[in-house]
Amino acid sequence: MRTAILLVVSATCAVLHGAPASVGFVQSSDGVDCYDFIEIATTAGSRTHPIAEDGHTTPPGPGGVPVGIKIHWETLQRKGCRGDNWCMTWAADDNIYAMMDDGGGFHTYKPEWGTRLWCIPGNEDFTAEQAVPVPGWPFTDMSSPFYGYGTYSVRGRIYTWLWKSETDKGYRRPVANRLLYTDDFGKTFFRWDGTEVTAGNFSDTGKESFFFYREDPRPKAGREAYAFNWIAFCQNGKDNSAAKDEYVYMYCVEQHDVTRLSMIRVHQDKVTDRSAYEYLLDVVGEQAVWTSDMTRRGATITYPARNYNGDEWLWCSWHPSVVYNPGLDRYLMVSYGISDGSKDFFSGWCSHCGHSATVGMWHARHPWGPWTQFYYETEWKTPGDPPAEWGFSGAASRTYQFKLNPKWIYDNGRTMYLIWSDAGGRWDSPHYGHSDYWYKWNQVKITLDVRPPGFTDSTETQRKSERQGPSGVSAGGQGRMTDHSL
Repeated sequence: MRTAILLVVSATCAVLHGAPASVGFVQSSDGVDCYDFIEIATTAGSRTHPIAEDGHTTPPGPGGVPVGIKIHWETLQRKGCRGDNWCMTWAADDNIYAMMDDGGGFHTYKPEWGTRLWCIPGNEDFTAEQAVPVPGWPFTDMSSPFYGYGTYSVRGRIYTWLWKSETDKGYRRPVANRLLYTDDFGKTFFRWDGTEVTAGNFSDTGKESFFFYREDPRPKAGREAYAFNWIAFCQNGKDNSAAKDEYVYMYCVEQHDVTRLSMIRVHQDKVTDRSAYEYLLDVVGEQAVWTSDMTRRGATITYPARNYNGDEWLWCSWHPSVVYNPGLDRYLMVSYGISDGSKDFFSGWCSHCGHSATVGMWHARHPWGPWTQFYYETEWKTPGDPPAEWGFSGAASRTYQFKLNPKWIYDNGRTMYLIWSDAGGRWDSPHYGHSDYWYKWNQVKITLDVRPPGFTDSTETQRKSERQGPSGVSAGGQGRMTDHSL
């Protein structure tokens, strides 16, 4: 229990007077302007920035601004058998829950599941044998059009999004999304409307069985592109305990323009209530502007327009992972782009692509930004692949779906762990495709190059951006976003 003093400062704020009823505001905590709330904790024990028993998340230290990373390739581990995507959350039972798609998972190669939720105990040294699939998730094989994705724990409940492909079998671009939750760590699941999930109704395809269904169609490449498909959650420590307010934040790349990342917020007690959802309209300075009208949504970040060689990004690009880092008191985002000049926009995914993923990292003081880029690699590969005894060289890694683990954070935020998927191999090799060597849980330790808290965009940061990122990158923190209207 803690006691707090709330100081409310009311001032004239012109931007609020003309705001429509559908628009809400969140003030920056860096200054007192209008409708600010300053919370002064008078005792220890705040739920923000908890310390886990194993020390994996540290309280806010001196803070700092990341300007680069070092990848410790000697720590590279590949675990389990087969599977990809690995959206993670740190749940109330102190375990990581990770959503896997298309594979047998950590224990066996067969049977291969279309999607499955796994519980991972301990720290980054866990073994594949220690990972446990949750018992209440129904089986679907790899012909299923359903894929689990964004997963989040708050107040002891774990939410997850289950999206559906536009086809009734197999993997194609998503067109609908179903919100599920569990209150018993995966023994039973329910839809947002309270319907219990069973083997019989898990694969329902009727419109009424989805939370979002073919939303706000926009033209793209001769088809209709839809909103709110691959939805990821902002991860705020163990069971949302590091959250700075009462909202749950979500991110979703725009299918009609994958360089634009839209954003949702909803009160943590109303995640299952679609009428309570608000959509990011704009970011003015460090203030977020929200609207209840999804068609007016803007972008929290704009990614590079094309790959370094001019190729357009494919539809399966720029799905972010956002994690709050308490040691730095910053939100860190990793995201990636997939491109192949020989493919059209809606062609599959990275299968048979000529390039591995382009990967970037950004930081911000708030879940909505503004975002500052501090890392960019035009083609992210694992060194030493493929093994020399395979007898071929060239493109091997096909990396994608990069994630930051929300629990394994050390050294006042300077050390984190990066997880990714890899459909490695070369199309003309017998080792191509979902290679047992690559296509599994991949992890590596990274350390952040951090400057003091007062550090701002300096000459050094500018040089780093010019060296690591293509021209035309718009990431909020590199200048105020100007065009948020889709």
